[in-house]
Amino acid sequence: MAIGDYSNPTWTPGETLTAAKMQLITNKILELDSFDKKRAILKKSANQSCVSDATVNDDNTFNITLVANKIYEIELNLKVGGVTAADFKCAWVKGAGITMTDRICVGPSSGVASIIDTNATFMTRAYNDEAGYGTEDTYFSSIREKFLVYTSASNNTLKLQWAQASSTANNTTVYADSYMKITEVIAWA
Repeated sequence: MAIGDYSNPTWTPGETLTAAKMQLITNKILELDSFDKKRAILKKSANQSCVSDATVNDDNTFNITLVANKIYEIELNLKVGGVTAADFKCAWVKGAGITMTDRICVGPSSGVASIIDTNATFMTRAYNDEAGYGTEDTYFSSIREKFLVYTSASNNTLKLQWAQASSTANNTTVYADSYMKITEVIAWA
């Protein structure tokens, strides 16, 4: 019985419930249960800051190894704070076993005086392109990236790297409210 097959096993009234029939029912329950749990949330447990650094470095939390031969939807949600002069940029590094679709990137535009009184950035970028977002002194920036990952037999690591877009002697911080949602998906045939 394939995942996604929600039909009930059938038997006729009076039929003996055999071990094989019971195993079929048990397998279906386990399959549906495991299908429902193929999502994970990875929440940042502590703030992480950088100062005077425009070179992207590994994030302390968003560094994962994925199971082989699967497809995943990755959604990153960041709460970022920093001064207007710094802005924020991020990119991804992946192991050789991963193929990624381009990222859908949404957040405040870089180089603006106020992130709440500006156009948002809606762009699609390759995994290793540094996508830039705006920051400012008063409000936090909300940044979202989303993409698909296809894993192979080995070397399925994925990590976020980030920095200030312009090196500034003030903190740029990714806050503990940030999280990554990892969802295993199946190919629709």
